[in-house]
Amino acid sequence: MLAERWGVMRRETVVAERLRAVAAVLDLGADDPLSRVADLLDVPGVPGAEFDVNALVDAVLGPDGES
Repeated sequence: MLAERWGVMRRETVVAERLRAVAAVLDLGADDPLSRVADLLDVPGVPGAEFDVNALVDAVLGPDGES
């Protein structure tokens, strides 16, 4: 993704935006786990994550980060 290559957007933020888009399409509320994960990904260092952040990012963006 161009924003990531230029250093203006972290991979985690790109994934957070995609998860929010999915949550919106599914009409999920802010308390839904998908929305909460998106919020966690927006915080640098992803404090309190109970999941493998890198695995999630790779699953959404692909291991090369360009999906």
